[in-house]
Amino acid sequence: MRYYHSLEEAAEYLRMTLKLLGQYDLPSNPVNYTVWYEYASKLNPQLMTAVEGKLAEAKPVTGKETDAWFHEYVVLRGQELVLSVKSEFIKILQEVFGDLSTAGGEVSHFGKSLARFSDDIKAADDPETLENTLKDLLLEVKKVEQSSAALELQLKQADKQVENLQSRLKEVEQHAIVDPLTNLYNRRAFEEKLPIHMAQSSKTGKNLTLLMIDIDYFKRVNDTYGHLTGDDLLRIIAKTLKDFVKGQDIVCRYGGEEFVVLLPDTPLVGAVTVAEKVRKHFAQMSWKQKSTGVSMGKVTLSAGVSLFRKGETMKAFIQRADVALYRSKRSGRNRVTVEKQ
Repeated sequence: MRYYHSLEEAAEYLRMTLKLLGQYDLPSNPVNYTVWYEYASKLNPQLMTAVEGKLAEAKPVTGKETDAWFHEYVVLRGQELVLSVKSEFIKILQEVFGDLSTAGGEVSHFGKSLARFSDDIKAADDPETLENTLKDLLLEVKKVEQSSAALELQLKQADKQVENLQSRLKEVEQHAIVDPLTNLYNRRAFEEKLPIHMAQSSKTGKNLTLLMIDIDYFKRVNDTYGHLTGDDLLRIIAKTLKDFVKGQDIVCRYGGEEFVVLLPDTPLVGAVTVAEKVRKHFAQMSWKQKSTGVSMGKVTLSAGVSLFRKGETMKAFIQRADVALYRSKRSGRNRVTVEKQ
């Protein structure tokens, strides 16, 4: 048995032990000393109960009784404690050993260490040996904790790096499909999305219509007022087009001064209505150059409209809207033309 008393406490218990040995006329041998020290310090409740029961009889305490108490309440108590602790720790080790021993790196090493500690604990036959083994086990646990903390930090750093890479990839993907001037989808994005909507229309039977819109005399705007003014005009038209369509509709800058609007679940008459609203909106506006305030007069739009036909190609669908747009241009511009049925 190991005692964990301060110097002052140990001195007091020693004084009380010697007094008890003298009171009951017992020799100061290790057995008697241990029994009465544990009694005086109240370390051993079971021993205290046995001793106090004897003292209540008011009969002399013999060395034979002290030997019996020592064996039953000190030696066996220590062994019971050792067995109890051994049993609990071996149970814990067996539960975690199997999983850890097959892992990799530090965790695998820890699993092998647990197997060794399990053997050491089984072999321990006294509290001091068991305590030292458990101290070594705790040190090993500390090492794994530190290793795990370092690994966790590395994983967090790696996770951040992956997030940064994902963010950069999204930016790259966004740049690849978005027109930087108008912030609309570009032609590449349109040609990726159109086949998907064509397939859905073929499957569900719902209408799918397409508007092709072109700014009338846009070259004249650039030549007269400069490309910066032309860029401002493109941005305004792009924003207006987005304002006129629904959430599922797709607006793209197809190229130069040309835009396309894809209208899922919209019949031909509905697409014409949208195109006319946009055309009238711009036809009624008077434009001024942003930098100088000089009047630019009217800026009008022309549009062509086509309805998807099940089984046709993407090229055919676009071409029919483009032909309708060309007819609007030849007919005097500032108008919406529907494909020939």
